[in-house]
Amino acid sequence: MYPMETIDLITKWLNLNQGVTSALLAAAMVLITAVYVVATIYLVRLTNKQLQHAIAIEAQRTRPHVVFEIVANNGAVTASLRNLGQTSASNLKIRTEPELKCLLGGEKTTPREEKEESMPFTAHVMACLAPGREITGFVAFWDRFSEYYPSRRFTCVLTYEGPSGERYVESSELDLAGYSNLKTLKVKGMPEVAANLEKISESLSRIGRGLDSPLVRVIDEAEHAKKQAALLDQAIQELERLKKQGGNSEPSV
Repeated sequence: MYPMETIDLITKWLNLNQGVTSALLAAAMVLITAVYVVATIYLVRLTNKQLQHAIAIEAQRTRPHVVFEIVANNGAVTASLRNLGQTSASNLKIRTEPELKCLLGGEKTTPREEKEESMPFTAHVMACLAPGREITGFVAFWDRFSEYYPSRRFTCVLTYEGPSGERYVESSELDLAGYSNLKTLKVKGMPEVAANLEKISESLSRIGRGLDSPLVRVIDEAEHAKKQAALLDQAIQELERLKKQGGNSEPSV
């Protein structure tokens, strides 16, 4: 069958069956439209999920992140509160079990009278802690701390809020048993550094004053020789006097 004859047959069939053809085309358009609608809905939902995920990631990146620590360093125990996040934290509250206290006094301390005070970290609610801010407080010296807290273990619950009012709860277990019998290197603080700098300044000042006075002989050679000869004659005379005294002395019985 020639191509022209095939085209003529198809045209005749379509002319005879226009209703069927229109129905098939309409059904195809409906199907395509339905597929398009479903695909559009899927893409919209996917876009919304990606947007929500991006918002959540950005919120986590910019949220306040507060860390509470109890550490021992150079024989002293300190508690610190740091905001490592990029936004301020507000309404900070710390609860520890057992209750963390500031321990004053004890052996080898002045005054020796033992006294316990509540830590501001745990006794009060802090209104705000700016990003990058750190607050450190003294707890006790290690010997007094070990005596008061034999387990050296604390359960801590830290609660605070973000800029938009979102609430965060951070739970942690702090164990200071690893600091027992730990050898540490004492690092000099600012008072020792200032004292050493003052000593260096005094030494340099003395050197400077010494350089202001002459350090070499400024008289001529003849005068120097004359003084040396006079000193030599004086020494010889003193030696002769001592010899005479020794010759005139009688032996003792």
